[in-house]
Amino acid sequence: MLKRLLVIPQLLALLTALPLQAWAISGIDPATGAQFSSPEEAADKSIALLRNLKPDKDDVRAKQLGFTSAVEAHDAERGAPLRVYIMHLDKLRQRQPENDPDDLLIDPDRVFYPLLVNGQVRSSLTVLKSADGWRTIRRGSSKTARRLAGFKTSTSNFLIWTPALNLILLGDRTGGKFTVIPIEDKYGLQAGNAIPASDAFDKLMKAAKNMDEDQEDEDDELGGAM
Repeated sequence: MLKRLLVIPQLLALLTALPLQAWAISGIDPATGAQFSSPEEAADKSIALLRNLKPDKDDVRAKQLGFTSAVEAHDAERGAPLRVYIMHLDKLRQRQPENDPDDLLIDPDRVFYPLLVNGQVRSSLTVLKSADGWRTIRRGSSKTARRLAGFKTSTSNFLIWTPALNLILLGDRTGGKFTVIPIEDKYGLQAGNAIPASDAFDKLMKAAKNMDEDQEDEDDELGGAM
């Protein structure tokens, strides 16, 4: 039953974060898989493509991405980046309280950018580094982007994403301390309440162990299965 319930958030994620194929169908993204030398360059290219959205005709597409209209999407700007780290279910299940919480994090070379209009968060995009360079792998996730903006505390913040738990945390390392900030009330964690990463991960370890043994990490709203 739990495994079935977990499908629902994944379906909602697909509705709010549009993959590249959706953009290609709408005629505003070349299906070339273009890759760039930096995450900023890849992000800026994707933002430039928003200007191909046609007023009135593409308003529905713009709203799916989080903008009020195609015209508003034309004014989108790149916000401050958040590095993305992944926590997999198997590592959480094997965690020991005395272990370094950093050992759970995998760096997949992803960067999450909020998209701003007049300083207000409207949407986001995620870029990924592969052997040939950086490319955009996801656009949308407007609800997540707004939540992150509401709880972000520092330019040193980063993202911790656990696909199987459908959970995103803000992380930070300040003064030698690794803390996390939940962006929603979930698994005994309170939104906006910064706590030591080791304490948060202990709670998530218990949640992971209570899940079906065959539950695996699935496609995530930050852009693709790992």
